[in-house]
Amino acid sequence: IQDNDRGVVVGAASFGKGSVQTIFDLREREDESSALKLTTALYYAPSGRSIHRAQDIARPVHRVLFGDRELPHQLVMDLILRSENRAKALSALQSHFDMDSESAESVLLIRLGDLVGKSKMGAAGLPDSMGNQTYYTQRGRKVFGGGGIRPDISVESEPFPPYVQELERRRLFFDFVIDYVSTDSSWAEEHPDLTVCDEMVEGFMEFVRTKDIGLDQGQKGLNQIADLEDLAEKMDWGEAAQESIQQLRVAVKQEWERRYSSELEPYIKSALRRELILRFRGRKAQLLEGLQEDVQLAKAIEVLADREQYLGVLAAEEAK
Repeated sequence: IQDNDRGVVVGAASFGKGSVQTIFDLREREDESSALKLTTALYYAPSGRSIHRAQDIARPVHRVLFGDRELPHQLVMDLILRSENRAKALSALQSHFDMDSESAESVLLIRLGDLVGKSKMGAAGLPDSMGNQTYYTQRGRKVFGGGGIRPDISVESEPFPPYVQELERRRLFFDFVIDYVSTDSSWAEEHPDLTVCDEMVEGFMEFVRTKDIGLDQGQKGLNQIADLEDLAEKMDWGEAAQESIQQLRVAVKQEWERRYSSELEPYIKSALRRELILRFRGRKAQLLEGLQEDVQLAKAIEVLADREQYLGVLAAEEAK
């Protein structure tokens, strides 16, 4: 559709799975279990671009600059954290990176936050060098290869917070609604619009607490940070590391408090309402309810209704 200029693509960039794998059986006897999984084909769009995102693109290696060298941060952190004390950490760094003792000492003084590393990312979450391979549609519009399909009009839908997603995964919204309405046979008659009230939300949160799904994870995270603080003191990482760990503690605490704040209430109400609609009106009604909240669909309808905007998107670059 996009490469042939047959329509406007609205939404978010796709992941970029455009390869075909073939499994070759390598067994010589029936009691063996060996095979070779080999990539044998790539999908190409009409413009000639491959939408496949290569493995090294999907998982960029973050590196931290140290003098005139680039050290992979994950390996540096692994060597340090696996060492029992400062002396062994220094020895591991010297041995692995072939550096002198002074350089190894300097690595230990790098701020913890800097060791996380950063990579320069372009559109669609790709490194600039890999995500901007330019191709052209039939009308001469620019499209890009190297990692998924980028829409003509980008509209990112807001995902549910991780905690709400976890509740969904454990089917707690479904289980609660079944229990809630079964105890009151007249509930649907008294609430024909299936509105989720504050009382139901409070009841749901109490229901969640009885399921023991790890509401103490925030405290566990803080305990792990405390262990990291002890390790930093034991290995004498210095003030820079302690400052970074303290920043991590503050960030974890703020995130955990945010998860249980009133910001979650709209998401919980939405999830409960979807389950109520499924229970009383069926799957089709539930799907239609979801479409009404779909910001990408709303944008697509808006573009379709605006002929000038629609044709403007499809116009070649030189014609704009």
